[in-house]
Amino acid sequence: MQIVQKITVKQVLTEKSRAELLTYYSEQRKLLEKEREQLLFEQKKVEHKNRYQKEQVSDYFEQEMQVRKGKNKTG
Repeated sequence: MQIVQKITVKQVLTEKSRAELLTYYSEQRKLLEKEREQLLFEQKKVEHKNRYQKEQVSDYFEQEMQVRKGKNKTG
């Protein structure tokens, strides 16, 4: 077996560090889910006020949810 390319190791994955990372990312996922639920609530609230058109409100909140989903996938 030959060394194709040398790289620097930025983090060694041990059982402890793996558990810590899993905990961290699950907490982040829960936080993003709460934000998503809050956005849904805010969307319903704004739609019922009838100050804005429903299409504009839906587009705005859909865009915000996509941002949260993107953070969830990268995290």
